[in-house]
Amino acid sequence: LNDVKLKTIPPALFVRLNHLKVLRLQGNILNAPCQDIKNLPVLEELYIGGNPFKKLSTNCFDNVAQLRVFEASSCLQLELLEPFAFASTPNIEDVVMDHGPLLTDFSPDVFGNLSRLTQLGLAGCSLSILSP
Repeated sequence: LNDVKLKTIPPALFVRLNHLKVLRLQGNILNAPCQDIKNLPVLEELYIGGNPFKKLSTNCFDNVAQLRVFEASSCLQLELLEPFAFASTPNIEDVVMDHGPLLTDFSPDVFGNLSRLTQLGLAGCSLSILSP
């Protein structure tokens, strides 16, 4: 579903896709991707780069606990990663959020519980301070 100008994802879209493991939603116009992604109990990879959302909320991935790969590069309006945004995704290994020019800092609690994290990509962001 890359580059198809999606603004929202209809809740019924994923009802029968209980075995979906990879979801590609890059280059759309999603403003609240976490709210739109529901009922995907075995989703392992989520690609949402190039969308205009502004933040990742606390526990925003409650519905995708098996997530291993999260990619949100070139989200030019992303400015806030709330503490514990990834709290419900302990299996995450790769988080890539390169080229987010409005992302200037975030709390260490954003990634605090990700003991399997092997890659964290923040290239091209405007990070100047990491909050204690």
